[in-house]
This record gives sequence, structure tokens and C-alpha cells, in this order.
Amino acid sequence: MGDLKYNGQRAENAITLIWTVLTVELISLVSYYFQYDLLQTIVDGGTVTGEAAKENDLINREINIISTIVHISSAVTFIMWFRRACHNLSLTPSCLQYHEHWTVGCWFVPLINLFKPYQIMKDMYGKTAELLGKNEINTGNLLSLNLIGWWWALWIASNIIAYFSMQYMRDANTVDSLIFVTKAYMIAHAATVISAFVTIRVIGNYSRVELLLQKINSSETVGITDSPFKTQTS
Repeated sequence: MGDLKYNGQRAENAITLIWTVLTVELISLVSYYFQYDLLQTIVDGGTVTGEAAKENDLINREINIISTIVHISSAVTFIMWFRRACHNLSLTPSCLQYHEHWTVGCWFVPLINLFKPYQIMKDMYGKTAELLGKNEINTGNLLSLNLIGWWWALWIASNIIAYFSMQYMRDANTVDSLIFVTKAYMIAHAATVISAFVTIRVIGNYSRVELLLQKINSSETVGITDSPFKTQTS
């Protein structure tokens, strides 16, 4: 196996951006709750001024712009980490069957992006656990495939809910329909928050064991508790 490319910084960047996504999603969740409160006030016979409604729309619009920028930045850093992690594992003969460029392309090909990223991540986790296990390196539960299942299920669920919420919003022209869409958006943002937590764990867990791959072909001892963000490899 050749030398691993250092992936700690990419992991740290991806995790930092996902924390940012999580924060923005929480803000969005609160914002849509206030929108729900305004709409419920109308249903209950209360009065909502035009100024309050315009202010709510403006706030949501600004949050959506920030959210779009943050999500794109997070996607870029995640894919950069994902690609290098697969590259490092592919240095082991017959260990990973996917070309590292496919770890980028699989996210953008319709239909394939519904299952291929999950398959690659699951294979990456499983092959790494198998490889380290054969070399008597114990990783505990860090490479649990159940975590990957939850990660992908939450990712798909949050995106499906968000997609149909946006589609329904186009035809929402009554208070009741707006309340329904607002609730759907709140659910989507809540699911994304949970998904972000799980994704942080997926990256963090793998980063803790990734450097152990080098131990297989090196006399240097790398501990399971060593931080991947402080160790450099050539």
C-alpha cells in the first residue's frame, strides 16, 4: 500500500461546514415556526399587519439565500473529504472497487444519486473495518454500518420532504395550505438537523480510523485516540 494522503484537514473543513449548516437549519426552523404562529393567528381570528407579513417573508428569503450558500459550500467540502478517503482506501489492492472520480460523479447523476453514494460509503466503512480487523486492529463500533444506514435514510427523507414542500408551495394560495407547507418545511429542517448530526459522526468516526490504515504498512504506531487533525502523513 502506498502512502496515504493527509485527509484530516478535509475532514475538519467538512465537519465545520456541516455544523454551520446545522446552525442555519435551526434558525430556519425557528423562522418557519414564527411564520406558522402568524398564520395560526389569522386562523384564530387575530390580526396580522401587512408589515409583519412582509417582514416575515423578507427574513425567510434572506435565510434561504444564506442556507443555499452554506449548503453548497458544505457539499463541496464533504465531497472533497469523501473522494480522498476513497482514494486512501483504494491504495490497498482489491480493497475498494470504485474509481475515486466516481465518488464525485455519483452525487450528480439522476437516480444513481439515490443509492450509489450510500453504496460507496457503506463499502468504504465495511472494507476498512475488514482490512483493519485482518491486521488485528480493533476499531470498536466506530465503523458501524447501522450508522451509514441512518445517515442515508435521513439524507433522503429530508430532501424528499423539502422537495415536495417547495412543489406544494407554488400552489399554496390559502391560509390552510400555507400552514400545511410551513409545517412540512419545519419537519424538513428538523430532519436536516438530525441528518447533519449523523453526518458529522460519519466523518468523525472514519477520520479516527483512517490513519490506522497506514499502520498496516508502517512501523509507526498510530493510536485509535490520536487526532487525525494533528497528524501529517506524506
